[in-house]
Amino acid sequence: MYVPYLLVFVGVSEYWIVVDSSSKSCSSIAVALLSLIFYRHLHFVVVVSLSLLDSSTLVLWFSVYQNAVWSTGNSR
Repeated sequence: MYVPYLLVFVGVSEYWIVVDSSSKSCSSIAVALLSLIFYRHLHFVVVVSLSLLDSSTLVLWFSVYQNAVWSTGNSR
């Protein structure tokens, strides 16, 4: 089964690096908006090599970011 994108999340305390290994980089606006939305909850978010996002990818991003915000919020 071919996965068109692969997101790797590395979290140290509240430092999150988001890496997308996909070679497609057609739309980064959605991820940029998500980063801005959750920037106030995380110290900062580094987004590298953004790929084309479809609805399932957006759902994945929302899910992971919600978990990240929830985790970092409880670790304080």
